[in-house]
Amino acid sequence: MNIDSIISHCLSDAFPQLLLHPFLIAWMKIGALRRRLNLYNKRLVKLLVDLT
Repeated sequence: MNIDSIISHCLSDAFPQLLLHPFLIAWMKIGALRRRLNLYNKRLVKLLVDLT
């Protein structure tokens, strides 16, 4: 076994359980937050346009 296959084997075993799961949760939270901020910004822009 060369080092690349060892690394990829370790990653394929450990990655989903250790890194991917909390990372995906955080990514989804960030994504939801960004969508909410985007919606808020659109409303803010609309409000400013309505006021001017």
